[in-house]
Amino acid sequence: MNKKLKSVLQFTFFLGLGLFLVYYAFSGLTTKEINDVKHSFINANYWWIGLGFIISGISHLLRAARWKMLLQPMNYNPKLSNSFYAVMIGYLANLAFPRLGEVSRCTVLTKYEKIPFTTSFGTVITERIIDTLTWFVLLVLTVLLQFSTLYSFLNNNVIIPLQSKASKFLDNKLLLLSLVVIFISITLIIFLNRNKIKNLQFISKINGVLNGFIEGLISIKKLEKPWLFLMHSILIWFCYILVTYVSTFCMPQIAHVGFGASVAIIAFATFAVVATQGGIGAYPLLVMQVLLLYGVDKVSGLAFGWIIWSAQALQNILFGLLSMVLLPITNKE
Repeated sequence: MNKKLKSVLQFTFFLGLGLFLVYYAFSGLTTKEINDVKHSFINANYWWIGLGFIISGISHLLRAARWKMLLQPMNYNPKLSNSFYAVMIGYLANLAFPRLGEVSRCTVLTKYEKIPFTTSFGTVITERIIDTLTWFVLLVLTVLLQFSTLYSFLNNNVIIPLQSKASKFLDNKLLLLSLVVIFISITLIIFLNRNKIKNLQFISKINGVLNGFIEGLISIKKLEKPWLFLMHSILIWFCYILVTYVSTFCMPQIAHVGFGASVAIIAFATFAVVATQGGIGAYPLLVMQVLLLYGVDKVSGLAFGWIIWSAQALQNILFGLLSMVLLPITNKE
């Protein structure tokens, strides 16, 4: 498939999915509930959102400093300001098109710090690996530490429905036999053609991703202060949680949920940023679902989700545009 066409289709799919989720979230609300969401927006205490802006800015600065650490063992020492500008331009680009941010931020350092694109891009991949591992640890800890709260939701919405479907499936002997035959057939086909399958393009891509994952982890050993790098990684995610926590005080309906709910929001709502363009539609919806576990009604949860998503999107746009203006001014030479 033509690369440009593929990019257009990816853009259309992710944006379309996000817009569909926006429609899905509001289509289930009555006129009164939609007005209540608007009312929550108007009456929110935006001083708390402003405090979240500051904490979020600190997390971006920490990310820029962590990026510098990865580049230094390769004998590159970019200015912290340029790294920060590059990170913010990357966030801005990601709002326009998924994964464009990684390319944009590396392009900035190539232009203003003369760092080869492939070198900086490799460090960005390492960053993504570390963030994924950090998020996974956070997710596991959230489930373990808040198991009683999460289990009732999972039991009613996941486990029981799956058990019901599995019971119906097992009762259908013909369907069960057909699936067993299909599974055995596919297994035999793969086994008999295993040498050909090894050469398939998608297998090569999977191997490439796994090799990149391993190389990214190994590269951390080259750091002069790996523990400082680890501390930055933890602080970045702590800032994400803290932004959400202080933002809960902007609405009286949310203020009671506590720090644990903020951890759960970050742990679960991160899925939305991957699933749709900048998390549009999906992020507020997942925030609402998480807050339902903590006794928040769906209207207040949805309103809060849109408030914090809008605040972060606005910050990324403003900081990204400001970075594009300041880059040439602070790098006149």
